[in-house]
Amino acid sequence: MAIIDQIYESSMDDEAHAALPVMIAQELRARSCLLLEFDQKLRPTSLQKSYFSQDMCDRHMGGEIGALDVWTPYGISLGGRVGFTEDRWDTPAFLRTPFYNEFFRAFGDDTARCMGIVTRLADGYMSLAVHRGADDRPFELHAGATLEALVPHLRRMFALRHRLGQATPQSDLLQRALDGVAHGLVIADGFGKIMVANKRAEDLLKLGEGLTLQTGRLTTTDAASRERLAAALRSAAQWSGNRGDAMRLARPGRRPALRVLVAPLAGTRPAAIVIIEDPEDADPKLETTLRRLFDLTAAEAALARMLVDGLSPEQAAEARGVRMNTVRTQIQRLLAKTEATRLSDLIRVLGRAPRSV
Repeated sequence: MAIIDQIYESSMDDEAHAALPVMIAQELRARSCLLLEFDQKLRPTSLQKSYFSQDMCDRHMGGEIGALDVWTPYGISLGGRVGFTEDRWDTPAFLRTPFYNEFFRAFGDDTARCMGIVTRLADGYMSLAVHRGADDRPFELHAGATLEALVPHLRRMFALRHRLGQATPQSDLLQRALDGVAHGLVIADGFGKIMVANKRAEDLLKLGEGLTLQTGRLTTTDAASRERLAAALRSAAQWSGNRGDAMRLARPGRRPALRVLVAPLAGTRPAAIVIIEDPEDADPKLETTLRRLFDLTAAEAALARMLVDGLSPEQAAEARGVRMNTVRTQIQRLLAKTEATRLSDLIRVLGRAPRSV
């Protein structure tokens, strides 16, 4: 059912959570829906709605109407079962309640038929109510059964939202850590919808060269590689097929291609992790890092940087204005300090040094 997918999506997405009452109302053929959370003292803490105006909801959340609310106490008395207004009041009786007159009627609304449930959460209550007008037909019993089937999913959704809300400080730290990574990092679903991205990835996507967003989904400006990237995302996120890919994505002009790795991200929710390397990215603190890691002198660190950048020993000697014998001596010292055995091994060791944030 699409409504079940929407419930679980709303556990992590505020926009999906706000849209949930609309889908519930449609599913139950109701005119409107209110989804509320209450604390232990039955004070409303959050409200999502369809149909009702914001003024009505503000008044409900303000506390005055809560004291007149006859539905919530009735719902609690049912012990977690679905209730109908007709089981407690006939329509004329409900229309005489202060709750109806001070809330619905005060706003020119004729909501008089309600079906809903009030159930316990870990730290309060959830109230879900769907409504029809006074002249509409009562809710059917099968609609009550449908609503009852949704309740376990709604309870899990609220538990997840609370858990994620408590994790916000940790999430902020994790996002800051991701933003400190030198490469671009993206977590996406199998359709390319981005769930997480670090700052370097966002900067690259804004440029729109090699990688870009199209209708909110990750794709490439390199037409020859577009389907290959889409297939890599699908297979990685679904844990099927080739399970990702590695590719170079061409950029305009003479700029070097982006190097992109797409791989599965293990966990309960299938996703793909995309690692993006821009060969033009430079690490301004690399020499300092190498000096501290391997106890190098300033001259040795400068040579190490040139070797990592792809210069040959001869090119490094020319660039620094020193004799080749000096460079050979410094290379021997670098080999000893890094415990490398030959020049290619030295470049590999130096190239794997941590990048500064």
